[in-house]
Amino acid sequence: MTISLRREGLPPLELPGDSPVLFAGSSRKQKGPGATRWHELMLYGSPADAHHRTAALSYRSTWEHESEHHQVIEARDSLALVEALRALDVAAPLIGYPARSDDEARQNASRNAQLAQDLRRRFASLLSDACAALGVKEARPMGRPPLVPGETTEQLFTRVPTSVLAWVDKLRGEEERAEWLRGLVFREVERARAEEEKARGV
Repeated sequence: MTISLRREGLPPLELPGDSPVLFAGSSRKQKGPGATRWHELMLYGSPADAHHRTAALSYRSTWEHESEHHQVIEARDSLALVEALRALDVAAPLIGYPARSDDEARQNASRNAQLAQDLRRRFASLLSDACAALGVKEARPMGRPPLVPGETTEQLFTRVPTSVLAWVDKLRGEEERAEWLRGLVFREVERARAEEEKARGV
């Protein structure tokens, strides 16, 4: 007997049937936007590795033009799993109000931004509950990569075009602009570094 976890574009991930469920939660609400679009999160441990963690995240929508979205994340421990979940753009599957013309797109842009912000806010609350269940008291703040012993840091400054800031404001939810941008940069750097190390067989 196994536990089958759905993944977009991939075969289901099969977990041993005795994998412990560490958390199960939903961001669905009884009314408002949260009644029609929400996330469901399941966290599993491993019977073979006391530290290994697996998350199954599903986006649900009752709107006929939106589809469900399923993804699975595996991590070496609880903290790494929480950081990976925090790095997701959980509003990516959202279609929202239609944009069949330029006028309609302009009219509905703010409404869709509000829907996306609500999705992210409710997911953040769901993730806080998951942290409590996992015993994770403090994930690494966004935009602050880990340092190796003896390593120093340098301050970086830059100016950002207002057109880019408008895009950032649609995606960042309640997170501060600077923190969100730093987090985005360092997530991309860490992803590229991990791919390079994988290619070298490190």
